[in-house]
Amino acid sequence: MRAPLKWTSSATRLGVLLFAAATTLAVIGQSWWAVAQDRALTVEGELRNGLVAVRLLEQHTAREIEVAEQRLDSIAAAVFAMPYGQAVAGPAIQILIDDNLKTSRSAGAFQYVNLQGRRWVSIVDFPPYVFEHEERAYIAHLLSHPNDTRLLLGVPLRREIDSELVLPIARNLYDHSGQLVGLISTDVSMAGVADTFAAVAGHADVSLSLVEDAGPLILRAPSGAADLDTAPLALARALAGAGLEGQLAPGLAGPYPGERMAVFRKTPRYAISTVYSRDLQTLLAPWRQRSIDRLLATAGFVAFQLTLSYLLLLQIDRLNRAQRHQRSVEQEVRDLNRALEQRVLQRTEKLQEALASVQRFQGELVRAEKMAALGSLVAGIAHELNTPIGNSLTVASTLQDVINTLDAELVQARPRRSVLSGQVGSLKQGGLILMRNLARAADLIASFKQVAVDQSANHRRPFGLKALIEDIALTLTPMFKGAGHHLELELDPAIEMDSYPGALSQILSNFIENAVVHGFGQRREGTMRIVATHTAAGLVHLRFSDDGRGIEAHDLRRVFDPFFTTRMGQGGSGLGMSVVYNLVTSVLGGTIEISSTPGGGTVLDVIMPASAMCDAAELVTPAL
Repeated sequence: MRAPLKWTSSATRLGVLLFAAATTLAVIGQSWWAVAQDRALTVEGELRNGLVAVRLLEQHTAREIEVAEQRLDSIAAAVFAMPYGQAVAGPAIQILIDDNLKTSRSAGAFQYVNLQGRRWVSIVDFPPYVFEHEERAYIAHLLSHPNDTRLLLGVPLRREIDSELVLPIARNLYDHSGQLVGLISTDVSMAGVADTFAAVAGHADVSLSLVEDAGPLILRAPSGAADLDTAPLALARALAGAGLEGQLAPGLAGPYPGERMAVFRKTPRYAISTVYSRDLQTLLAPWRQRSIDRLLATAGFVAFQLTLSYLLLLQIDRLNRAQRHQRSVEQEVRDLNRALEQRVLQRTEKLQEALASVQRFQGELVRAEKMAALGSLVAGIAHELNTPIGNSLTVASTLQDVINTLDAELVQARPRRSVLSGQVGSLKQGGLILMRNLARAADLIASFKQVAVDQSANHRRPFGLKALIEDIALTLTPMFKGAGHHLELELDPAIEMDSYPGALSQILSNFIENAVVHGFGQRREGTMRIVATHTAAGLVHLRFSDDGRGIEAHDLRRVFDPFFTTRMGQGGSGLGMSVVYNLVTSVLGGTIEISSTPGGGTVLDVIMPASAMCDAAELVTPAL
């Protein structure tokens, strides 16, 4: 016995240690995975935010350039519609530009350059707008490429008059025959775009750049005038080979120290790109704090797990000691169990014997209840028969005297007619009285015989319910007639049944007896009523009611319980209504309900089929 116990203890210890190790590794692994996922989600969320920002900034920048482009396009369209050749195009174009400036709400400075390289500026009061060709490379390019119809962007610069950041743009002009007549350019103010970039970059260490695809940097935020230099060649190459938008390599975000996350959005129409970047260290600062909190929570849980495992091992040691102690008393417990089982077996046998005795006693009580009902019936019938039979004996003795008188008169030589006539009249009257009394006795005996046979035999037979109840009522009349009570019958003569009349007789006998004994008590002139009708479902509804004192609510729910009676020790067995319930439900196949209120009488409703559900040839009163 000791070796298996020791092996079990070792296996349990090993299981606890393995569980603690596996749980600890699982928690650490899950925490590490959660930290990595949190970092990936943080960076991914910032990428989405950056893409949203560059899309909005790209639209804002494109609108600023598009407004200036539309002004140049309107002038180019007007030049194309003029009926002048190259010789006189210059002065006409200057007049056209002046008229456009007068009618345009967004008027600004324009520079017109003819094919010979001569320049004309719409606002001559601002000499900073006049530059040499080499200062604006797009002038030489457009004049030397007459078929280039694109809008070209120049190198951004700051105007000397107000230090405002501007982006030069230019396009070629053609006359009505499609011949090049020069070019027109203007400077797009980037102040609004720079303010928007600065507002977006004003928090969370964000940097923004607007660059041309050819390499020049248009603006950067946050930045100063000294930052307006050329973008790194690597950034231009990366943008040239990229799609419409996406993520840049960390080292291409601009001249900022440290690792950065960067995204871009191109404006293909104007060959410019918007770049959004953010320092990863600043971006991941909240993530680091969350990771520290998560790792501290993991460490706490691991410490709790290890402590719990240690305590569990201690508990296992205590249980092992308890098991060793338990082994010392197991034999004693088994001995006690065997002794207890023997006692239980003995007491079970005694209880079975007592139960059999109680069942026999219940059967005797049921039979006694049945015989008591028959005895009461016999006593009542005997009392009722006493009157007609006594009257018949009196009449018979009187008739005997009349016969003796007639016999003596007839012996005379001359019988007297008056005597004979008087005695014959007495004989007739006595005969009538004798016949009535004997007929009354015969009816009582016939009813008693039928009811007694039904009650004792429990035979099933067809019968008319009205005739049966009338016979039962006639037989039970002695039970209540002497106390002044009377029974009213309201019976449907069309009800025919194939059932057990003895059971019905016993049920009604109990109803009437309970009404007389319990309902009326010492009261006189009580009324009982039996009503028999057909129900809508084709069943027979038998209702018995009395106007007695009723039943208390706490007793009403126990009426059908065996051995329940309110007259215990006064002749009541408490089996009558229990037998009635079993007869109704088991023999007749019906249901019974009782309703009563103190002082308001009692109503018993029996619903049963016209043909009994039980098909046995003979039934015995059900056992309780």
